[in-house]
Amino acid sequence: MANKYYVYVYLDPRKPNKYVYGNYQFEYEPFYVGKGKERQWLVHLQEAESSRPSRKCGNPWKVNKIRKILKEGLESSRRDILI
Repeated sequence: MANKYYVYVYLDPRKPNKYVYGNYQFEYEPFYVGKGKERQWLVHLQEAESSRPSRKCGNPWKVNKIRKILKEGLESSRRDILI
Protein backbone atom coordinates (compact mmCIF):
# COMPACT_ATOMS: atom_id res chain seq x y z
CA MET A 1 0.00 0.00 0.00
CA ALA A 2 1.41 3.39 -0.98
CA ASN A 3 1.91 6.13 1.57
CA LYS A 4 -0.91 8.67 1.57
CA TYR A 5 0.99 11.24 3.59
CA TYR A 6 4.45 12.73 3.53
CA VAL A 7 6.39 15.16 5.66
CA TYR A 8 7.90 18.18 3.91
CA VAL A 9 10.42 20.74 5.07
CA TYR A 10 10.80 24.28 3.78
CA LEU A 11 14.40 25.49 3.68
CA ASP A 12 15.74 29.05 3.61
CA PRO A 13 18.22 29.33 0.69
CA ARG A 14 19.59 32.56 2.19
CA LYS A 15 21.08 30.59 5.09
CA PRO A 16 23.36 27.86 3.73
CA ASN A 17 25.10 25.67 6.26
CA LYS A 18 25.05 22.11 7.53
CA TYR A 19 21.93 21.55 9.63
CA VAL A 20 21.62 18.13 11.21
CA TYR A 21 18.53 16.92 13.04
CA GLY A 22 18.81 13.27 14.03
CA ASN A 23 19.12 11.26 10.80
CA TYR A 24 18.26 14.23 8.59
CA GLN A 25 20.75 16.66 7.15
CA PHE A 26 19.91 19.85 5.27
CA GLU A 27 22.08 22.25 3.25
CA TYR A 28 19.93 25.23 4.22
CA GLU A 29 18.21 26.30 7.41
CA PRO A 30 14.84 24.54 7.88
CA PHE A 31 12.08 26.94 8.88
CA TYR A 32 8.87 24.98 8.46
CA VAL A 33 7.90 21.31 8.73
CA GLY A 34 4.50 20.12 7.56
CA LYS A 35 2.58 16.94 6.90
CA GLY A 36 0.42 16.58 3.84
CA LYS A 37 -0.82 14.55 0.95
CA GLU A 38 -1.00 15.18 -2.76
CA ARG A 39 0.18 18.79 -3.37
CA GLN A 40 -0.32 20.21 0.13
CA TRP A 41 3.18 21.71 0.16
CA LEU A 42 2.13 24.08 -2.65
CA VAL A 43 -0.57 25.74 -0.55
CA HIS A 44 2.03 27.72 1.40
CA LEU A 45 3.68 29.04 -1.76
CA GLN A 46 0.34 29.97 -3.30
CA GLU A 47 -0.65 31.78 -0.12
CA ALA A 48 2.63 33.70 -0.03
CA GLU A 49 2.34 34.66 -3.70
CA SER A 50 -1.24 35.83 -3.26
CA SER A 51 -1.83 39.52 -2.66
CA ARG A 52 -4.71 38.52 -0.41
CA PRO A 53 -3.78 35.59 1.82
CA SER A 54 -6.58 33.29 2.86
CA ARG A 55 -8.36 33.96 6.11
CA LYS A 56 -7.21 30.56 7.32
CA CYS A 57 -3.60 31.75 7.47
CA GLY A 58 -2.59 30.28 10.80
CA ASN A 59 1.08 31.15 10.50
CA PRO A 60 1.74 34.68 9.21
CA TRP A 61 5.43 34.35 10.17
CA LYS A 62 5.83 31.45 7.70
CA VAL A 63 4.00 33.32 4.92
CA ASN A 64 6.07 36.47 5.45
CA LYS A 65 9.32 34.49 5.41
CA ILE A 66 8.36 32.82 2.12
CA ARG A 67 7.42 36.24 0.70
CA LYS A 68 10.82 37.67 1.65
CA ILE A 69 12.59 34.74 0.00
CA LEU A 70 10.54 35.16 -3.18
CA LYS A 71 11.06 38.94 -3.17
CA GLU A 72 14.83 38.35 -3.27
CA GLY A 73 14.33 36.30 -6.44
CA LEU A 74 14.99 33.01 -4.68
CA GLU A 75 12.88 29.94 -4.16
CA SER A 76 12.39 28.18 -0.89
CA SER A 77 13.88 24.74 -1.16
CA ARG A 78 11.70 21.84 -0.14
CA ARG A 79 12.59 18.33 0.91
CA ASP A 80 10.13 15.48 1.24
CA ILE A 81 10.39 12.77 3.85
CA LEU A 82 7.98 9.89 3.24
CA ILE A 83 6.27 8.37 6.27
